[in-house]
Amino acid sequence: MPNEHYESFIAFGRTLAANHEVQWDLHLYSDGIVHEESAWNITAMVKGSPPPVHWIRDFGSDVKTLQELNSRRTKTGTQVLRKTPLTSSWQDFIKSAILEQLLSRRNTTRHVIGSIARPLRVIATCTSREPWDLLVEDIHMHMKLLKQLSLLAS
Repeated sequence: MPNEHYESFIAFGRTLAANHEVQWDLHLYSDGIVHEESAWNITAMVKGSPPPVHWIRDFGSDVKTLQELNSRRTKTGTQVLRKTPLTSSWQDFIKSAILEQLLSRRNTTRHVIGSIARPLRVIATCTSREPWDLLVEDIHMHMKLLKQLSLLAS
């Protein structure tokens, strides 16, 4: 069950979305990709001047992470995983993190894409836990995988 910190963070994200007229409820395909009309143009969201134009359009499991996980699963004879939408709790957590970083902390769209959205999707892909249930050990394990996927500098 979500704790008060998670609930508060999601409420903050929803408030930011409402205040900046950002669509919170997104329409997803069966693999977690956002329908074109619902995708977030975060460059426009922060009134940035393109190029580049950065979009948030994937709330599904991370493909590179799935490839690594499935490579390991194949070696052990475990059923491979397919790309699916993340749980609604993870989606809300990632949306809130993106909006908090862009609209409250005023970080760049490039930072949000590479240092917030993607790493959170990797962690969500690797775990069966909801965001509020993560343990330090989970994060440590996921950091190792992030390094293997070249998402973090050594």
